[in-house]
Amino acid sequence: MKIKLLFVSISVCIALSATAQITINRSDIGTLIGVDIIQANDTINLDLLSPGNAGVNQTWDLTGIGNNYPDTMSFFSPSESPCASDFPTANVAGKQGDMFFYMHDDNTKFELIGSCGVIMGQDTSIIPFTPPQIQLTFPSTYNTVFTGQTKEIIKFPYPTPPPDSLKIHATISYSSIMDGWGTITTPTGTYNALRQKLTTYETDSIFVYTTASGWQLNGAPIKDTTIEYGWLSQDNPFIATIKVDAQGNVKNANYLLSSNVGVNEIQNISNTINIFPNPSNGKFNLEVLGNKGQITNLEIYNVLGELIYSSPIQKQQTSNEIDISNSPKGIYFVKIYNGEKVYSKKIVIQ
Repeated sequence: MKIKLLFVSISVCIALSATAQITINRSDIGTLIGVDIIQANDTINLDLLSPGNAGVNQTWDLTGIGNNYPDTMSFFSPSESPCASDFPTANVAGKQGDMFFYMHDDNTKFELIGSCGVIMGQDTSIIPFTPPQIQLTFPSTYNTVFTGQTKEIIKFPYPTPPPDSLKIHATISYSSIMDGWGTITTPTGTYNALRQKLTTYETDSIFVYTTASGWQLNGAPIKDTTIEYGWLSQDNPFIATIKVDAQGNVKNANYLLSSNVGVNEIQNISNTINIFPNPSNGKFNLEVLGNKGQITNLEIYNVLGELIYSSPIQKQQTSNEIDISNSPKGIYFVKIYNGEKVYSKKIVIQ
C-alpha cells in the first residue's frame, strides 16, 4: 500500500517566458493558503497518452486526457487542520480526498513534512516524512536538479484480526529535473509551461503485529519506480500530470479543470472585490470597490470546468447581483477579469 499525494500541484504560479530562459523565484509565487485546485482524472485513455519529449521550445499535446472523475486539492493554514500539533514546523496544510498533508515553505524550497488520515478502521494514522521530502527549490530554471531520500512509517489497525495491526516502512529516493519548457495544450486550453520530471524509487517493507509474536516482517520488500511529469505555468499552478512506471506505461493522468490560485500581480484586484453571502442559496452580490473601471466581466464555472454563467460588470454600479440559484448545490469558481489579469474565488451553493 502506498500513500500517494498529487504534489506536483503545489509547485505553483511561476513566471515563464516562451522565448527565453525560464527562472522560478519564490517571489513569483503567491500564497498557497486559500487555494482550491480541481483536476480531471483519466482512467480510460491511459494507453493513448504520452508525456512527449524533453528540451526547449517543446509543443506538448495532451488534449487526449479524459475526464472520468474530478478531484479537489485544498490548501489552508495548519491551524485549520486536525493534525497540526503533530507537524509543528508546517506553515501550509492541505487536503486531498480523506488525507491531510503538511508542508514547510522557507522561501528556498517547498518541503512535504508528512500527512495524516484514516486509512483503515477508525484510527487516524500520523505519517511523518523523515527528513521532509523536497517538492521544489528556488530559484529554479531549465535543467535545475535536486535529489533526496526520505522515510515514512504508516501504521494502521487491520480490520479483521489476526493480525491486529499493519505497518509499512517506506524508503523513498527521488530526483527532480526541470527537463523542458514550451507550450502545452489540454482540454481546457493552451499554456506556456515548464515541465518537471520527478523520478521516485520506493521500497516498502510490510510488518504485521500479533499479540503472540509482536511485529514480524511479512514477505520480501516491494520495490517500485515511478516517473511523474508535471507541467506548470504562470497563470495556473497545475496544468497536467502524467505518471509512468519503470517500463514507460502510463499509470495516471490528470489535468487542471479550475482553481482560485492567486499570484502576486493580481492580488491588488482581490482587495477591491467582495462576494457575499457565501455560502448562499445561489444568489450572490458582487461588490466592487475602488477603481470599478478596471473590472470588465465575470464568469462562473462548476467543478467540471464548465462555464455556467457569464456577465459583464456594470461599472456604474457598486453592487452587482449574481443569480445561479437554478444550479445544483456544490462548489463553483467565479473568475473576474481585469484586463489581462484574472481573480478567482470559490463560492458555495447550499
